[in-house]
Amino acid sequence: MKFKRSVLFCAVSGVLLVSQYASAQTLSEAVGQTIKSNPDVLIESARRLAVDEEIKQAKGGYLPRVDLNAGYGIEWSDNISTRATSTNGKNFSRHEAGMTLSQMLFDGYGVKSEVDRQTARSQSAAYKVAGTSEDVGLLAVEKYLEVLRRQELRDLTQKNLDVHKTTYEQIKMRADSGVGRKADLEQALSRLALAQANMASADANLRESNIQFLKVVGAPAANLSKPEELSCEFEASDLEGWDDY
Repeated sequence: MKFKRSVLFCAVSGVLLVSQYASAQTLSEAVGQTIKSNPDVLIESARRLAVDEEIKQAKGGYLPRVDLNAGYGIEWSDNISTRATSTNGKNFSRHEAGMTLSQMLFDGYGVKSEVDRQTARSQSAAYKVAGTSEDVGLLAVEKYLEVLRRQELRDLTQKNLDVHKTTYEQIKMRADSGVGRKADLEQALSRLALAQANMASADANLRESNIQFLKVVGAPAANLSKPEELSCEFEASDLEGWDDY
Protein backbone atom coordinates (compact mmCIF):
# COMPACT_ATOMS: atom_id res chain seq x y z
CA MET A 1 0.00 0.00 0.00
CA LYS A 2 2.82 2.40 0.86
CA PHE A 3 4.50 1.61 -2.45
CA LYS A 4 1.33 2.54 -4.37
CA ARG A 5 1.05 5.78 -2.43
CA SER A 6 4.69 6.54 -3.12
CA VAL A 7 4.04 6.14 -6.84
CA LEU A 8 0.96 8.35 -6.56
CA PHE A 9 2.95 10.95 -4.62
CA CYS A 10 5.57 10.97 -7.37
CA ALA A 11 2.92 11.37 -10.06
CA VAL A 12 1.18 14.23 -8.27
CA SER A 13 4.50 15.93 -7.54
CA GLY A 14 5.46 15.51 -11.17
CA VAL A 15 2.32 17.36 -12.16
CA LEU A 16 3.22 20.29 -9.91
CA LEU A 17 6.97 20.46 -10.60
CA VAL A 18 7.00 21.10 -14.32
CA SER A 19 8.95 23.63 -16.31
CA GLN A 20 6.95 26.69 -17.32
CA TYR A 21 7.21 28.03 -20.86
CA ALA A 22 4.98 30.75 -22.30
CA SER A 23 4.40 28.97 -25.62
CA ALA A 24 4.48 25.38 -24.37
CA GLN A 25 1.74 23.13 -23.07
CA THR A 26 2.89 22.02 -19.64
CA LEU A 27 2.01 18.77 -17.94
CA SER A 28 -0.16 20.51 -15.34
CA GLU A 29 -2.13 22.27 -18.09
CA ALA A 30 -2.70 18.99 -19.90
CA VAL A 31 -3.94 17.30 -16.71
CA GLY A 32 -6.20 20.27 -15.93
CA GLN A 33 -7.64 20.19 -19.44
CA THR A 34 -8.28 16.47 -19.13
CA ILE A 35 -10.11 16.67 -15.82
CA LYS A 36 -12.26 19.59 -17.03
CA SER A 37 -13.31 17.95 -20.30
CA ASN A 38 -13.15 14.18 -19.73
CA PRO A 39 -16.67 12.65 -20.06
CA ASP A 40 -16.14 10.16 -17.22
CA VAL A 41 -15.25 12.96 -14.78
CA LEU A 42 -18.19 15.08 -15.96
CA ILE A 43 -20.57 12.14 -15.52
CA GLU A 44 -19.46 11.51 -11.95
CA SER A 45 -19.59 15.24 -11.17
CA ALA A 46 -23.17 15.43 -12.45
CA ARG A 47 -24.11 12.42 -10.33
CA ARG A 48 -22.65 14.13 -7.28
CA LEU A 49 -24.74 17.24 -7.95
CA ALA A 50 -27.85 15.09 -8.39
CA VAL A 51 -27.30 13.41 -5.02
CA ASP A 52 -26.74 16.81 -3.37
CA GLU A 53 -30.15 17.90 -4.61
CA GLU A 54 -31.67 14.75 -3.12
CA ILE A 55 -30.26 15.79 0.26
CA LYS A 56 -32.21 19.05 -0.02
CA GLN A 57 -35.28 17.06 -0.98
CA ALA A 58 -34.90 14.82 2.08
CA LYS A 59 -34.46 17.84 4.39
CA GLY A 60 -37.79 19.13 3.11
CA GLY A 61 -39.42 16.64 5.46
CA TYR A 62 -38.50 18.92 8.38
CA LEU A 63 -40.36 21.91 6.91
CA PRO A 64 -44.05 22.77 7.36
CA ARG A 65 -46.42 21.55 4.67
CA VAL A 66 -49.32 23.47 3.20
CA ASP A 67 -51.97 21.67 1.14
CA LEU A 68 -54.59 23.60 -0.81
CA ASN A 69 -57.73 22.09 -2.30
CA ALA A 70 -60.66 23.57 -4.16
CA GLY A 71 -63.70 22.30 -5.95
CA TYR A 72 -66.33 23.80 -8.24
CA GLY A 73 -68.97 22.21 -10.46
CA ILE A 74 -72.16 20.21 -10.69
CA GLU A 75 -72.74 17.09 -8.60
CA TRP A 76 -75.51 14.61 -9.18
CA SER A 77 -76.63 12.73 -6.11
CA ASP A 78 -79.06 9.85 -5.78
CA ASN A 79 -79.64 8.76 -2.18
CA ILE A 80 -82.40 8.50 0.38
CA SER A 81 -82.42 12.26 1.04
CA THR A 82 -82.67 13.26 -2.64
CA ARG A 83 -85.29 10.61 -3.41
CA ALA A 84 -87.62 12.27 -0.96
CA THR A 85 -87.92 15.16 -3.39
CA SER A 86 -86.99 13.57 -6.71
CA THR A 87 -87.28 10.07 -8.06
CA ASN A 88 -84.26 10.46 -10.41
CA GLY A 89 -81.77 12.03 -8.01
CA LYS A 90 -80.88 15.65 -7.82
CA ASN A 91 -78.15 18.00 -9.19
CA PHE A 92 -76.22 20.23 -6.82
CA SER A 93 -73.83 23.09 -7.46
CA ARG A 94 -70.58 22.63 -5.48
CA HIS A 95 -68.34 25.47 -4.32
CA GLU A 96 -65.66 24.46 -1.81
CA ALA A 97 -62.09 25.38 -0.86
CA GLY A 98 -59.75 24.37 1.91
CA MET A 99 -56.21 24.71 3.22
CA THR A 100 -54.32 22.33 5.52
CA LEU A 101 -51.14 23.32 7.37
CA SER A 102 -49.12 20.47 8.91
CA GLN A 103 -45.77 20.19 10.67
CA MET A 104 -43.89 16.97 11.27
CA LEU A 105 -43.09 16.56 14.96
CA PHE A 106 -41.91 12.97 15.14
CA ASP A 107 -42.01 10.28 12.48
CA GLY A 108 -39.86 7.61 14.06
CA TYR A 109 -36.63 9.18 12.69
CA GLY A 110 -37.80 8.56 9.13
CA VAL A 111 -36.75 11.99 7.79
CA LYS A 112 -33.47 11.96 9.73
CA SER A 113 -32.60 8.52 8.40
CA GLU A 114 -33.36 9.62 4.84
CA VAL A 115 -31.15 12.70 5.22
CA ASP A 116 -28.33 10.56 6.60
CA ARG A 117 -28.73 8.10 3.74
CA GLN A 118 -28.56 10.80 1.08
CA THR A 119 -25.58 12.43 2.84
CA ALA A 120 -23.71 9.12 2.76
CA ARG A 121 -24.52 8.77 -0.93
CA SER A 122 -23.18 12.29 -1.51
CA GLN A 123 -19.91 11.42 0.23
CA SER A 124 -19.63 8.25 -1.81
CA ALA A 125 -20.22 10.23 -5.01
CA ALA A 126 -17.54 12.72 -3.96
CA TYR A 127 -15.01 9.91 -3.49
CA LYS A 128 -16.04 8.55 -6.89
CA VAL A 129 -15.39 11.92 -8.51
CA ALA A 130 -11.98 12.15 -6.82
CA GLY A 131 -11.06 8.59 -7.83
CA THR A 132 -12.14 9.06 -11.43
CA SER A 133 -10.30 12.38 -11.65
CA GLU A 134 -7.16 10.77 -10.29
CA ASP A 135 -7.32 7.86 -12.73
CA VAL A 136 -7.97 10.16 -15.67
CA GLY A 137 -5.24 12.57 -14.55
CA LEU A 138 -2.66 9.79 -14.27
CA LEU A 139 -3.70 8.52 -17.70
CA ALA A 140 -3.15 12.03 -19.08
CA VAL A 141 0.32 12.06 -17.51
CA GLU A 142 1.07 8.73 -19.16
CA LYS A 143 -0.05 9.93 -22.61
CA TYR A 144 1.81 13.23 -22.18
CA LEU A 145 5.08 11.48 -21.39
CA GLU A 146 4.48 8.97 -24.17
CA VAL A 147 4.25 11.77 -26.73
CA LEU A 148 7.50 13.28 -25.44
CA ARG A 149 9.20 9.87 -25.60
CA ARG A 150 8.01 9.27 -29.15
CA GLN A 151 9.16 12.74 -30.18
CA GLU A 152 12.64 12.11 -28.78
CA LEU A 153 12.81 8.72 -30.50
CA ARG A 154 11.73 10.31 -33.76
CA ASP A 155 14.41 12.99 -33.45
CA LEU A 156 17.06 10.36 -32.77
CA THR A 157 15.82 8.30 -35.70
CA GLN A 158 16.00 11.38 -37.93
CA LYS A 159 19.60 12.01 -36.86
CA ASN A 160 20.43 8.37 -37.53
CA LEU A 161 18.88 8.65 -41.00
CA ASP A 162 20.86 11.81 -41.75
CA VAL A 163 24.10 10.09 -40.76
CA HIS A 164 23.32 7.11 -43.00
CA LYS A 165 22.50 9.42 -45.89
CA THR A 166 25.81 11.23 -45.47
CA THR A 167 27.71 7.94 -45.18
CA TYR A 168 25.98 6.54 -48.26
CA GLU A 169 26.78 9.64 -50.33
CA GLN A 170 30.44 9.44 -49.32
CA ILE A 171 30.73 5.74 -50.13
CA LYS A 172 28.88 6.29 -53.41
CA MET A 173 31.33 9.00 -54.40
CA ARG A 174 34.24 6.66 -53.64
CA ALA A 175 32.62 3.84 -55.61
CA ASP A 176 31.87 6.11 -58.59
CA SER A 177 35.49 7.27 -58.63
CA GLY A 178 36.72 3.67 -58.58
CA VAL A 179 38.31 3.89 -55.12
CA GLY A 180 35.57 2.20 -53.07
CA ARG A 181 34.22 -1.31 -53.34
CA LYS A 182 30.78 -2.13 -54.68
CA ALA A 183 30.13 -4.37 -51.67
CA ASP A 184 30.59 -1.39 -49.37
CA LEU A 185 28.11 0.58 -51.45
CA GLU A 186 25.51 -2.19 -51.29
CA GLN A 187 25.97 -2.48 -47.54
CA ALA A 188 25.58 1.29 -47.08
CA LEU A 189 22.47 1.23 -49.26
CA SER A 190 20.88 -1.55 -47.20
CA ARG A 191 21.62 0.30 -43.97
CA LEU A 192 20.14 3.47 -45.44
CA ALA A 193 16.98 1.56 -46.37
CA LEU A 194 16.74 0.20 -42.82
CA ALA A 195 17.17 3.71 -41.41
CA GLN A 196 14.38 4.96 -43.71
CA ALA A 197 12.11 2.12 -42.55
CA ASN A 198 12.86 2.98 -38.93
CA MET A 199 12.03 6.60 -39.69
CA ALA A 200 8.65 5.64 -41.13
CA SER A 201 7.94 3.49 -38.06
CA ALA A 202 8.94 6.35 -35.72
CA ASP A 203 6.59 8.74 -37.56
CA ALA A 204 3.75 6.23 -37.29
CA ASN A 205 4.36 5.70 -33.58
CA LEU A 206 4.41 9.45 -32.98
CA ARG A 207 1.12 9.89 -34.84
CA GLU A 208 -0.42 7.09 -32.78
CA SER A 209 0.72 8.66 -29.50
CA ASN A 210 -0.68 12.04 -30.63
CA ILE A 211 -4.02 10.38 -31.37
CA GLN A 212 -4.10 8.76 -27.93
CA PHE A 213 -3.18 12.10 -26.34
CA LEU A 214 -6.04 13.82 -28.17
CA LYS A 215 -8.43 11.04 -27.12
CA VAL A 216 -7.57 11.35 -23.42
CA VAL A 217 -6.83 15.07 -23.00
CA GLY A 218 -9.35 16.38 -25.50
CA ALA A 219 -6.85 18.73 -27.15
CA PRO A 220 -4.01 18.11 -29.63
CA ALA A 221 -0.45 17.80 -28.33
CA ALA A 222 1.23 21.09 -29.23
CA ASN A 223 4.67 22.22 -28.02
CA LEU A 224 4.81 19.91 -25.03
CA SER A 225 7.44 20.82 -22.46
CA LYS A 226 9.57 18.22 -20.75
CA PRO A 227 8.88 18.00 -16.99
CA GLU A 228 11.70 18.54 -14.58
CA GLU A 229 13.34 15.49 -13.10
CA LEU A 230 11.88 14.39 -9.78
CA SER A 231 13.49 12.02 -7.31
CA CYS A 232 11.07 9.43 -5.94
CA GLU A 233 13.39 8.21 -3.19
CA PHE A 234 11.62 8.97 0.07
CA GLU A 235 12.41 8.29 3.65
CA ALA A 236 9.94 6.29 5.73
CA SER A 237 9.15 9.46 7.71
CA ASP A 238 7.96 11.21 4.52
CA LEU A 239 5.01 8.80 4.27
CA GLU A 240 3.91 8.88 7.92
CA GLY A 241 0.20 9.48 8.27
CA TRP A 242 -0.71 8.17 4.80
CA ASP A 243 -2.22 5.03 6.33
CA ASP A 244 -4.95 7.23 7.80
CA TYR A 245 -6.42 7.92 4.34
